[in-house]
Amino acid sequence: MNMNETSIQTINHKYTFWQLLSKYYVEIPIIQRDYAQGRNTDNAIAIRKELLDCIYKALIEDESINFDFVYGTVEGDKLLPLDGQQRLTTFFLLHWYIAQKEGRMEEARENLSKFSYTTRISSRDFCERILSFDYTPERNKKVSDFIKNENKYFKTWDNDPTIKHMLVMLDSIHEKFCDTKGLFDKLVSSEEGLLTFNFLPMEHYSLTDDLYIKMNARGKALSLFENFKAKFIQHMKEKNLSYEYFEANIDGKWTDFFWDFRDKNNTIDNQFMNYFCFVTEMLFLEKEEPREGDSPFKPNKIHDLIDYYQTEEDVQFLYDYLDLWSGKEEADTILLEVFSHNREVEKVRLFDGKPDLLSIMIQGEPISLMNKLLLFSVMKRIRELGKDLDIGGLRDYVRVVRNYLLNTRAFVRKKGMYTPDLRFGRFAIPIMQNYIDRLCDEQDVYRYLANEVFDNLNGEIIANEKQKAVAILENPELKDIIQGAEDLIYFRSTIFNILPYILQNDDEDLVGNLEALFDYDDKTKIIQALISVWDYGIRVGGSVFGDRYYYGNLDNLYSIMTYDGGEEYKKFLSEFVSQFEKADSEYVSGCLDEIMLNNLKRMNKDDWRYTIVKYENTVRNNISINSRNVCFAKEICDDNSVLLHKINGMILTGYHAVPEYMEVYQKNPSICTGDYIGYASNGPGYIHLSFSDEIKIGFDHSGILTVYTEKEMDDKWVTDAIKEYSRLELEGKDKVEQCQSLIEIIKKHYDKHHK
Repeated sequence: MNMNETSIQTINHKYTFWQLLSKYYVEIPIIQRDYAQGRNTDNAIAIRKELLDCIYKALIEDESINFDFVYGTVEGDKLLPLDGQQRLTTFFLLHWYIAQKEGRMEEARENLSKFSYTTRISSRDFCERILSFDYTPERNKKVSDFIKNENKYFKTWDNDPTIKHMLVMLDSIHEKFCDTKGLFDKLVSSEEGLLTFNFLPMEHYSLTDDLYIKMNARGKALSLFENFKAKFIQHMKEKNLSYEYFEANIDGKWTDFFWDFRDKNNTIDNQFMNYFCFVTEMLFLEKEEPREGDSPFKPNKIHDLIDYYQTEEDVQFLYDYLDLWSGKEEADTILLEVFSHNREVEKVRLFDGKPDLLSIMIQGEPISLMNKLLLFSVMKRIRELGKDLDIGGLRDYVRVVRNYLLNTRAFVRKKGMYTPDLRFGRFAIPIMQNYIDRLCDEQDVYRYLANEVFDNLNGEIIANEKQKAVAILENPELKDIIQGAEDLIYFRSTIFNILPYILQNDDEDLVGNLEALFDYDDKTKIIQALISVWDYGIRVGGSVFGDRYYYGNLDNLYSIMTYDGGEEYKKFLSEFVSQFEKADSEYVSGCLDEIMLNNLKRMNKDDWRYTIVKYENTVRNNISINSRNVCFAKEICDDNSVLLHKINGMILTGYHAVPEYMEVYQKNPSICTGDYIGYASNGPGYIHLSFSDEIKIGFDHSGILTVYTEKEMDDKWVTDAIKEYSRLELEGKDKVEQCQSLIEIIKKHYDKHHK
């Protein structure tokens, strides 16, 4: 700052509104914006209520309250407020209402006439005209209705936002103070008043433009800050808590800090309240017992925020985190050294946000609970160890915290996928107290994690993190590989399925290979290659045809890569990765083709997987089967063979098709129709022939390829075709080839018969 902060804080030109008008003519200058505390936005309504509640309590209970600084310039006996317009206007309206209500307008008129607006002529005239009104409040009648019905009220004033908002404020004052008595004398008392503010004549000080804007930043914006500050100091006084430090710094170094985050209107009120709410949430998580429920705090609910501070420890917690950062640049530098949006060696990847978490939170942008906890983890470690801490140790600490948070998830079986399950009360509290707090000051978090017991936490998550910690301690050369795998989008820290492979293969190219593999656009081919290695389907429910199994999503294979399917599942994924790395092709597509070709050679053609792996159209979407989820219902036939039904989605309430029929249609578009689709439980669908709409073919429940007719057909050519097919040697033919052979035979006999 370019002025002596202590001098400002020790100046005590304390006035009531009445005393200020007794000394000066107060004129709101034309550079000021319109009066805004009467707006009807949610935020303005909350502010108005908080402000009037605060004033009411002070006047009724005779508790003095100070409403911060009013800054302005003095020209002779005229005061031009540069900051404080909103408060001064509200006080003017309050004095007018109380004077009218208690029949004291004759005494008040001269002083109140010294308050005026120059922002608009209509605003100035309104302030003058209402002083001549003779008004007696009535409980169920609005002040605004009375004023608008007066002859001296001009209809054009409805277009003046200042007048419009003044009328709203008067109605709110009426609602709050209608039943009060004896307040006028309290407002005009010559003794130290109940409602005061400090007036600072700015021309007495050398103020830079930047400092003026800083000083104006809290008063000019429509925010809860003015009410919050007064109420919080009052609360701390009532609880005998150390309020002096807050009072001394809120207009000094903390303002300087939040100034770095100012909005386009050069205001910082919302930024401060967002930070205060964040710190209070973290205090709550550190103190409370686990319970269901979301955060009980919101930045505009100042009563809830203030009331939570009950002890010196609570207040000191707040002060520590208000003092933590020297500025935005310092915070961003540290956070950018720790976090990254994309995968960067050594840094901790955020999968759902940008690394400047502090700015995001303070600016009120959307921020997940996980990222709040990650931000606080950094701040807490700095608080414990100081800012000269080892950045590598900080990254490791934040990484294991991130890993636990990411793995706080739930498997939704009917969808075949994991969803985040990090809940504020139920899970964030024990994570804070039993994990974040315990690890935050450990220099070697992996050693601590490997050797300590963690109670009241998810045992599976802890076991997986311990396994990685032990692996890193025993094989420090694998640390970059393990952390790199954690940061891949399709693992997101959950690498227990491929950790055995990592430990068996000290492969520095592994992370890059995995990234290339799973970044490959053709996810259908990846799924085919996975199926060629093993039937890894995740059961998601039943259907009229049989159990339904999920094989992945064409946009995201995370649930498949991180599914907890036991040791066999781990072996499967390790084998898949091994086959990919051993493939000779330099392209991902070629490697996947090689995997499928090699596995097909070892596969029985009766295995349902054979068709899926060999024929890409059995998996690829079409016009009717176009879900991003790859899901099959498995119909077990009488001979124990499997007839698949590809489902358009995850449940059998829409279109579905036998994969072999999909492939046959693509191979024979000129002689097969697209009517192979089944719907819901109305049947499996069939292969329809375009040259004869009375014939369709398909596999029956015995697994036998069968010819179906729409009606009794005595045409000998059909019988001859079926007989020829029955004599065909089918051994060694897969189901697609069987269908192809039957179609060709039927077509041959049809053409011969219809010559």
